[in-house]
Amino acid sequence: HEFPEATGVSTFDAELAEYSRKKLGVAYRPRPVRVETLESICERHAAQCIDFLSVDVEGHERQVLTGGDWKRFRPRVVVIEATRPHSTEPSHRDWEPLLLEADYLFAAFDGLNRYFVRVEDRALLPLLETPVNTFDDYLTATEHRALGEVRDLKIRLDTLEQMGDLTLAMSRRLNRFEGRFPAVSRAIHRMFRKSARGVADVESR
Repeated sequence: HEFPEATGVSTFDAELAEYSRKKLGVAYRPRPVRVETLESICERHAAQCIDFLSVDVEGHERQVLTGGDWKRFRPRVVVIEATRPHSTEPSHRDWEPLLLEADYLFAAFDGLNRYFVRVEDRALLPLLETPVNTFDDYLTATEHRALGEVRDLKIRLDTLEQMGDLTLAMSRRLNRFEGRFPAVSRAIHRMFRKSARGVADVESR
């Protein structure tokens, strides 16, 4: 069940798809997809050492983990969404035993995801036990996009200001010839006023 307008909640679960439709107010559509096990994907694509594996499959975590070969392919760190979709209700009891039995250690919970480290890398546990927090001085995606828009607007403003300075200089020169070429001068002044309005519009944003 694919949600074209909210791909993050696409799911194999019909009941969950209907719940998401009502919760988010967006439509979904059935879409046939090829399904592979985690083992087959790792076999074809994974390097000898997998540093990080993230599992976010909207309620199908147990099925994904069951399809892995945790003896052959042992990601150093595994992160799995651990609450039921659209809620804070924990869901890890359905699948966490599979990882613990595969010799993975629980490291941290950030409110949404649970982090695990393979026993061979237990030294990583102290590095993961404190999740992302306010002291990390990070930017949210929204803040990052906003900064990009501000930079773009500043570039446009600087360009228009340069054009405004040039317009002013040319206007002064044209004033000297106004008596000799009145028709041409009036046309050019109209063009300069239009340019000045563009500068004022950007400055007001």
